[in-house]
Amino acid sequence: MPHPYVKRLFTDSVKKVQEEYGVRDTGQQLEDSPIAHDVFTERERTFIEMRDSFYMATVNVDGWPYVQHRGGPKGFLRVIDNKTIAFPDFRGNDQYISMGNLRSSNKISLILMDYPNRRRLKILGYCKVVTEREDLMQVAELEPEGYGYAAHRAMIITLDSFDWNCPQHIVPRYTQAEIKASFPQPDISMGNLRSSNKISLILMDYPNRRRLKILGYCKVVTEREDLMQVAELEPEGYGYAAHRAMIITLDSFDWNCPQHIVPRYTQAEIKASFPQPDISWTNLSLPTIQDVEKFEGAVMPVEVTGICKRAENISEFILSPLNDSSITPDAGSHIRIAVRSHDGQIKTNAYSLINGPEQSAAAHIAVFRETDGDGGSRFMHDVLRVGDHLYIQPPKNDFPLVENAEHTILIAGGIGITPILSMARALNAGNDSFEIHYTARTEKSMAFKQQVADIAGDSSHFYFSREEPVVRLDIEDILSDPKIGTHIYVCGPKVLIDAVIATAEVKEWPKNQIHFELFGNPLARQDSDKPIEVELRKSGKTVQVASDQSVLDALLDTGVNVGFSCKRGECGNCKVPVLEGEIDHRDIVLDTYEKKAGNVMCSCVSRVKGNRLVLDL
Repeated sequence: MPHPYVKRLFTDSVKKVQEEYGVRDTGQQLEDSPIAHDVFTERERTFIEMRDSFYMATVNVDGWPYVQHRGGPKGFLRVIDNKTIAFPDFRGNDQYISMGNLRSSNKISLILMDYPNRRRLKILGYCKVVTEREDLMQVAELEPEGYGYAAHRAMIITLDSFDWNCPQHIVPRYTQAEIKASFPQPDISMGNLRSSNKISLILMDYPNRRRLKILGYCKVVTEREDLMQVAELEPEGYGYAAHRAMIITLDSFDWNCPQHIVPRYTQAEIKASFPQPDISWTNLSLPTIQDVEKFEGAVMPVEVTGICKRAENISEFILSPLNDSSITPDAGSHIRIAVRSHDGQIKTNAYSLINGPEQSAAAHIAVFRETDGDGGSRFMHDVLRVGDHLYIQPPKNDFPLVENAEHTILIAGGIGITPILSMARALNAGNDSFEIHYTARTEKSMAFKQQVADIAGDSSHFYFSREEPVVRLDIEDILSDPKIGTHIYVCGPKVLIDAVIATAEVKEWPKNQIHFELFGNPLARQDSDKPIEVELRKSGKTVQVASDQSVLDALLDTGVNVGFSCKRGECGNCKVPVLEGEIDHRDIVLDTYEKKAGNVMCSCVSRVKGNRLVLDL
């Protein structure tokens, strides 16, 4: 018997979207689940009665969904029995939209949020409205003691089904009481939009007790339809890749009253109100020679001789060798730097050299500060000071320029300018023919813009996706004329690289003339990722991989020796042999034949579509 919640919401249009995005297997697993989720257990009872607010959705006779925020003291939403919940209806803005909608359909949907612990519970049910005239005592019994607001109706909801949802993208928020205690802290909507493009939003400003309600018409733009439009909406440094753009045309909006909104605060807002030094970073020590002895290959001691801000969240670091060595700034090359992560562990991060051929005395790199990253960029920005000593591995080049090209097209996105800048300097020094196309969200976020303009002159082109007037990178125009002898180099986020590769294929550019280097790691994480179990057939070991962990990291954590380099799915050094499991390939290094064969995977980014993987290790 299908899971009731899934039976209600996995309509034909929802299933079709799941198939298109390759997650139908996950949906089928939910449909086949033996757990009914049609009666509340003690777990749900405890969760429900601890809430001080929830979101409630109804639909009117014209098909418009209406989302309402309901708030009150903790416990105002009660579990009457294992099939019934109820809450008092306080007077609000006197519009009675939900009440009117329930006259035509008693179907209702709730979302209950536990922000501090990043949990949410979704409930489907049938709502009965009981007025004071109909049953005064029942209404009075639901009225919270000492709240100060009178209940005018009782909302009695009979459970149809419920579902616990994943914690991804829930920003922890805290009530004033919680702050005080700490200081002495599958996508159903996509399918629905196939049958109706009407949408309703509610935006909350919890600290200031404000809310804005919006009605509109939603258009879904996929990567296949407009890759660049999707890419431009991707938040910089967030760590998750956008797969669709949701474009909402406004129908109307309304500011709503502040009643029953319990103020909540994000960790950033709490930190601003209770400023404390970031002890975990300021106490970190610099890596020592003993720390880096375990790394393969030679290491070179360097001194930080310069730090210069180049754009929002981007700084240039100058690292000068302490011995008589010099840095060979081969265009496209990178160095690895020993850094200390937030937990105190030592690791090496790769950074592209931005040096020109005339700058061989020191290593010049630029680093984007990722607030939510794993610590390397935070260490560089927050810990390092001029005069500090570090250890680096000598330059290595996995992204070299082809010699004697007749013409070179350079394309950079965001911090992907770093290897592209060194290429531009080398091409300019050799009087070679080239052009450069550089895109960023705003001019303030574009590092080295003036240097690029000085180097390339009229052959430099700049694009801004979030600054008026919007000037978008037109890849089709740039690659409109395939020529033997012209080579293309692109570096930036995956969505930019995908667009260049896809366009080059359509325009019939020879594959050996397209060169790329990926920045960031959106491939490694997806909303639908689940924990998986990995069996190592040769050694007899079993390794558990968390939903937010790569197979490679899980193997390394358990002492399994696997080679790796980029951890971004672009070098192929972490390939492992696969015996069983349907591979979800997310790399950009394996060719079509290797992926279809299904017997090897890049363990740093790829996963398995089921929950079990068997490796020949």
